Amino acid sequence: MPSTVRHTLLSKEGPERSTPYSLIEDEYLIGREPGNTIQIDSPGVSRRHARLYRRGEQYFVEDSGSSNGTFVNDRRLGEPHPLSDGDEIRLGQTVRIWRHISAILPTWCAGPVMA
Repeated sequence: MPSTVRHTLLSKEGPERSTPYSLIEDEYLIGREPGNTIQIDSPGVSRRHARLYRRGEQYFVEDSGSSNGTFVNDRRLGEPHPLSDGDEIRLGQTVRIWRHISAILPTWCAGPVMA
């Protein structure tokens, strides 16, 4: 039976704590400005802070030239970083930490998930 990988970001802190964000698009922009796919209203987050993007079944995160940096597992990014299960993404000094989770699902149940 064919299968697909479903990727999810889960906020560990803040008002969206434990709210899953299903990653179904090829690209997500994260930042303080309203035009971002994921908007985070925090002074430690730049207007255009980071970018998540997919290549095949793999998601990557990269800093978008932010003032306070983008971190994966407490390591500041200098180049795009492939995400693995359990990776924690932190944007600058903000309290928002995302945990990356993926699951391999049969194709028949791999449709969009309500966030």
